[in-house]
Amino acid sequence: ARGSGFRHKLNVNWRPTQGKLLYATWSTGFRPGGINRRPTASPYDAETLTNYEIGAKTSWAGGRLRLNGTLFVEKLNKAQFAVTSDQNGITDIVNAGRAESKGIEADATWVPVQGLSLQASATWVDANITTDLCKFANPTLDCSLSNANGDPNSTTAPAGTRFPNSPRFKAAATGRYEFDLSAFEASLQASLLHQTSSQPSVDTAEAALLGKQTAYTTVDLSAGLRRDRWSLTLAAQNLFDERGQQVRTASCAIALCGPSAIQVFPIRPRLISLRLAWRY
Repeated sequence: ARGSGFRHKLNVNWRPTQGKLLYATWSTGFRPGGINRRPTASPYDAETLTNYEIGAKTSWAGGRLRLNGTLFVEKLNKAQFAVTSDQNGITDIVNAGRAESKGIEADATWVPVQGLSLQASATWVDANITTDLCKFANPTLDCSLSNANGDPNSTTAPAGTRFPNSPRFKAAATGRYEFDLSAFEASLQASLLHQTSSQPSVDTAEAALLGKQTAYTTVDLSAGLRRDRWSLTLAAQNLFDERGQQVRTASCAIALCGPSAIQVFPIRPRLISLRLAWRY
């Protein structure tokens, strides 16, 4: 596969007052094209991206409060997606025509008192293909046109279909308190992560057979003691043993092999650890 082109990034920023920064970015990027594993599958073209972004980075209350936010729109042309072929479930990369991802990102850090820090971040994303995805791609994006071999075409995903593995909303929060406990430096920390559901494939028929990747929330806790070079930490990750799904896929096309081909790769289950460390 060969490709060439011109990519750029332009950025403008403005500081209206001390501790306040406003910025705007216009940038472009690409993902190379290539060939698929199946010899009969068509090669796929390079995906190109144009990104528009405006944001702010601010500091308040003498630096004890920081607020940052970004609005973005990403426009993709010849967007690349992975779909399961009809032949033994081998994954093919296909071009979906045009797509768009827009959203907002924000984060905050607050230090209300000495030793206590609170952090939170959130992202909302609306990511969809904006043209029909055809079983056999063609330059006109017309899913009624047969391929070069005369095979009938069809619409794999209509315009408006969401990106696979793309939750609409994600949020995280962490609170940490550091204090002196007798001759030790002590710390307590709690973290929370939440994300909404997503679909596992851009192919609407395949996604319906696979089922949704459900929303999940996890909680992590830790407590630690430190003195000189020694430290002791007790931690509980995924405290409530939430079985959130990182990946939901199939080892073989479900239409061919049935529901038993569905595979789910969960997040790490509950893990409780005690760690003794010495810095040298």
